[in-house]
Amino acid sequence: MLDEKTPMRAPWGDIAPRLAEISDTVLFDDVWKRPGLSPRDRSLITVASLIALYRTNELPFHLKKALENGVTRDEIIEMVTHLAFYSGWPSASTAIGIVRQTFAEAVRWGRRGGRINSISPGIIITPLANDELNGPRGEGYRRMIENSVAKRAGTPDEVGHVGALLMGPDGAFITGSDVLMDGGVTANFWFGDLASAQPNA
Repeated sequence: MLDEKTPMRAPWGDIAPRLAEISDTVLFDDVWKRPGLSPRDRSLITVASLIALYRTNELPFHLKKALENGVTRDEIIEMVTHLAFYSGWPSASTAIGIVRQTFAEAVRWGRRGGRINSISPGIIITPLANDELNGPRGEGYRRMIENSVAKRAGTPDEVGHVGALLMGPDGAFITGSDVLMDGGVTANFWFGDLASAQPNA
């Protein structure tokens, strides 16, 4: 996580200013900011689509944005591994090369004094989460919350506090890390009451 997110902007303004303007205003300033999906989820979808469609030209830009939007390195590698069986080995092997280059950028940012971290929040009470809790999958979500260590959902302020720690002087020694803040849901999913409910693989 960089100290300040850079706005998404098309890189062709010097040669195709109208195309850049349309991309900036319609795609980046509208579609990417719609509340139906988080920027993190949009990055996952976009990167997966670019890999599957072999759109290597766009991939470096969106990999960097994915890291900035909270997608972890492990998740990106797992995505490529998964897609190898659905979009083909050549697209996966090409993507891995681009991913390696992108990860190297994190090291270069470090040399410039930048730190890259991410936050992986669990169920956080937002309008979208409330819709999910009251929707057809609500019972499953409520069960996860009830069986967690915290026995409640998180709040946007709590995510903000962690972000402030990671970006502020008190977190100056933290870099290359992902902070899982889900009240213990993931631990319970693998090792607690929820684990016994999972079907055998």
